[in-house]
Amino acid sequence: MPTLQTVQPYVEQLFDDSEVQKQLARATANLRGAKSRANSAKSKKKALKDPTLRRRLVNTGQAVVAAGVAIKHGPEKKAKRSRRGWLVALAAVGAGAYVATNEDARTKLLGLIGQNDSATATEPAGA
Repeated sequence: MPTLQTVQPYVEQLFDDSEVQKQLARATANLRGAKSRANSAKSKKKALKDPTLRRRLVNTGQAVVAAGVAIKHGPEKKAKRSRRGWLVALAAVGAGAYVATNEDARTKLLGLIGQNDSATATEPAGA
């Protein structure tokens, strides 16, 4: 039974890890394509010289190796996304809306950034 216990985590990953499943599906698709291509060849000698068949077999091998690596390393944990960016953006939008709707805040802000607040507060003489 120790063999079953050592193999169990790997078998669970076969069923749980989507990356492993994707690589194994890729390997089986390439292998099926290679088999159909080899069966349609006129002779076995020509089948061995077929570059498309060789490429499919190489792709199958690469997919199997990638699945083995994915099983060995386990599923990748997704990075936890920070909410700080959204919070800063929301605060900036809120501050912009406040300044746009509040005239006192708008004149104070324009005074702070160096614009003349009397030029924006006065109306033209002809109006």
